[in-house]
Amino acid sequence: MQLLRKISRRELGRSYNSADLTRYAYPIPAYPEYESPGFGKLFDMPVKLTVLADQVAIYVSGADGNFWPVTERDYRNALRLKAIFAWRGIEFVDG
Repeated sequence: MQLLRKISRRELGRSYNSADLTRYAYPIPAYPEYESPGFGKLFDMPVKLTVLADQVAIYVSGADGNFWPVTERDYRNALRLKAIFAWRGIEFVDG
């Protein structure tokens, strides 16, 4: 029940910072030691990862240390990640 108190309803139209997202994180049922959403690295590129029941969303940003503005370096990382996925046979759906 402690988890239920940790999570409150997010408001539509409101902007959230990384501290807010940490407050709204929830354990991934198949991997309870991990929470979603989460910030980390994928193939050494900074990403925000959200795991849902039917999809995994990867947000590529933060290459310059700030996850909020998307930079040219973030864009190049997204293209690199897309190529890595294609090479491994993973379908990458632009959202």
